[in-house]
Amino acid sequence: MNFQTVHLLVTSYVLSITQCNILYWYTHEIDILAFNDDIVKSELITNPKDDLSQLCEQYHTTLKTSLDKHAPVKSKSIKIKPSAPWMSPGIINAKVRRRYLERIWRKSRTQQV
Repeated sequence: MNFQTVHLLVTSYVLSITQCNILYWYTHEIDILAFNDDIVKSELITNPKDDLSQLCEQYHTTLKTSLDKHAPVKSKSIKIKPSAPWMSPGIINAKVRRRYLERIWRKSRTQQV
């Protein structure tokens, strides 16, 4: 019997997945009439500032206050994963093209595109 030694070096890495909290307003369920009414009754409309920087600050605070009232800020925890090192722009374009051709095929069910 003839035995030979095989040396193999395997390099692996662990993707670092980090978690991040994001804040957002859920604006889909805002009562537009009540929101509009609050904006119309705000000091931004009734007593606007003369200075541009103060007017911008007034606009910001009015909008933020109204949004906080009608669409409270929500928090969501998301995972941020780094992109795969092998995913190149060429691969992404090929996948997009494949999906495009697949949609055409599903509509027509023909073998030619």
